[in-house]
Amino acid sequence: MLERYEKDLDDQSPEAIRHEMERVKALYLDPLTQRLERAEARKVSLKRGDADYQQIKEKWLAAGVTESEWQRIARLLQRATMRRGTARWRAKSPAERLEVWTRVKTKIQAQGSHVADNITPGRWPWMQFALGISQAHLRGTVNRTGGALALVLNGTREWNLKMFQAFWEERDKIEAEIGTGLIWNRQAGSGKCQLRVEQRRLDIVEEAEDLEAIADFFAKHVICMEIAFRRRLPRLRANIE
Repeated sequence: MLERYEKDLDDQSPEAIRHEMERVKALYLDPLTQRLERAEARKVSLKRGDADYQQIKEKWLAAGVTESEWQRIARLLQRATMRRGTARWRAKSPAERLEVWTRVKTKIQAQGSHVADNITPGRWPWMQFALGISQAHLRGTVNRTGGALALVLNGTREWNLKMFQAFWEERDKIEAEIGTGLIWNRQAGSGKCQLRVEQRRLDIVEEAEDLEAIADFFAKHVICMEIAFRRRLPRLRANIE
C-alpha cells in the first residue's frame, strides 16, 4: 500500500515532499487533517516518546495502517517538517537574528554594563565583543535551534596554545565566576582555541519564549565572560610573552 515511501527521500526536493504529504492526507486520514496542517505551519515534534509522535501514531494505526507502514510514514513526516522548518528559518533568519542581537543589547544596557556601548545589532549570524586586545575576543553565534558564546584566541599558534594553557590552569576559578562549565576546545596542530558555552534545543522561529531565552543566555554570559577574561588577559599575556 505504501510502496512509494520505499524510495530514498534524501534526494527528494521540498516540493516533492509537499506533494507526497498532500497525497498522504488525501489517501488516509481526514481526521488527521488539522494535525498535518499544523505540521506544515510549524515544526511538530516527531521524536519517539514525544506527545505529538504518540498521538499521530495512534490515529494512523487506528485508521488501519500497520506498524511497518507507520514507520515509513513517520520518516516522511519527520523529514518534511524538518525541511519546512529549515526553509522558514532561512527565509526569516535575518529578521530573527536582528531581533536576537537587539534584545541582547537592551538586556545588557539594563544591567549597566559598558559592553552594550560597542554592540551594533545587525542581521548576521554572529556578533563579536572586544576584550581589549587584538588576539582575543568573544564571539556569539545564533541559529534556529540556539546559540553559543565563545572566547576566541586568534593570535599566533604558539601564543594561542600558551594562553589556552594559562586559562586551563585557572579553569575552576573561571567557570565558578561564569557560573557554568565551559567547553574547552584546543587544536594543537593549527593552534585554534576556543572556550565556549552553548544553549541548544530551542526553536527561536516558532516559539516566542525560546527567542527570549536565547537573548537572556547571551546577555548573561557576555557580561560574565567579558569580566572573567578581560581582567585576566593582561596578566596572563605578560606571563607568556
